[in-house]
Amino acid sequence: MDDSAQARSTREHLLPQVNNLEAITIRAFSCNSPVAWQQATRAASGLCIFGYFVGHPFPALGKIFSVIVSQLDDSTEKASCMDSLGRMAMHRNEYADARQQFEQAMVLYDEVADRRGKAHCPLHLFPRKDRFRSV
Repeated sequence: MDDSAQARSTREHLLPQVNNLEAITIRAFSCNSPVAWQQATRAASGLCIFGYFVGHPFPALGKIFSVIVSQLDDSTEKASCMDSLGRMAMHRNEYADARQQFEQAMVLYDEVADRRGKAHCPLHLFPRKDRFRSV
């Protein structure tokens, strides 16, 4: 079995489990516990990054997660989550939204002096604003 066939097989095997994780994470956001919210936020951010790399955009989670992220108080966590949302938007070819998420993440990374977060934020992939004009 070549590498690409093995990767497809692994992805197909893991996808049902990943979808279960998405459902559990969405359910955790409905809890009133701050601890559950914090854990769900971290899980959602991780799923967003995972989805970006394997090509699974998690549309239901993305909608809920973007609302949750806007309510976060912790700037470091919020920046990381916005970075994850930007990666999801990039995967969906929603480049204007991706750029907006990355720009907001960069501001927050500057605010908390997180050089590592800023360095890993893929805003540099969008060098010109005119590239994102609506057609």
